[in-house]
Amino acid sequence: MATKDYSSIQERQVAEYMDWQVVSGSGAAKCHPGDVIGEDWLGECKTHVKPNQSIFFKYTVWQKICEEAMIKHRYPVVFTDDGSQKLSRTWCLFRSSMLNGLDVDIVKMPEKLKSSVNISFINRELNEVIHTHKQNNISNNPVCINMDWHSESISICDIDTFAELFRG
Repeated sequence: MATKDYSSIQERQVAEYMDWQVVSGSGAAKCHPGDVIGEDWLGECKTHVKPNQSIFFKYTVWQKICEEAMIKHRYPVVFTDDGSQKLSRTWCLFRSSMLNGLDVDIVKMPEKLKSSVNISFINRELNEVIHTHKQNNISNNPVCINMDWHSESISICDIDTFAELFRG
């Protein structure tokens, strides 16, 4: 399969799961920004062509979707997986301000996983952070990982948490 085939699989899965739409002609022209779109959100999807790769958020991708979302009057989000094209291994990056007023537990990104340029981690690493937090707290709230990234406060969570917080 070509890289675009993997991307298309991921885009369709994310759009269907979120009750959004795949952007027709995404990436083909500036007039079709983002990969998936919901009523309030514009999303960019990133994957790999081999499974079990690192979850990777590239800052230039974040900048691009932020600009495109602003033009479309929506909130930006980046979805990325480990190349498995599995929703259970899909993570979301968005502005922390979106969590204001929501019942959510916020955990700081562990120092060992912080990066000044791009964000990269193994699926298991953040799952362990979330699992440890849930074991040590009585709250049943969803959990998001927060950090400052290029002078902006961002949050990362798995797609199930993102859907629980922002779908419908």
